[in-house]
Amino acid sequence: GDPPPGDDFTVDAAIGTSADSSLRRIVDGLDAKLSQTRFVVESRSESREHALLRAMPRTGRTHQIRVHASHLGLPICGDNVYGAEAGLYADDLDLMVTNGKRVQRT
Repeated sequence: GDPPPGDDFTVDAAIGTSADSSLRRIVDGLDAKLSQTRFVVESRSESREHALLRAMPRTGRTHQIRVHASHLGLPICGDNVYGAEAGLYADDLDLMVTNGKRVQRT
């Protein structure tokens, strides 16, 4: 997806069930309910192709963080339902720096 729109942003988009799948949720789907998630960019990769985001849902809808991130064009790496590149995992990313420390997978 595109880089995040800033370092601190909020998604205000109602989430409901997809007409294609009762398990999948989409923005403005069937029986959509108000949903809000605040995102803060913790760090960006050197290539700026990836960002480490902190997600703070203000409502509690099913798959809310995943749906809102995907809706912005910022799919979560490795998410095979809402992500654009299901084959991309943390091992494939260049490491990011947060608060002066390298982020490592444990």
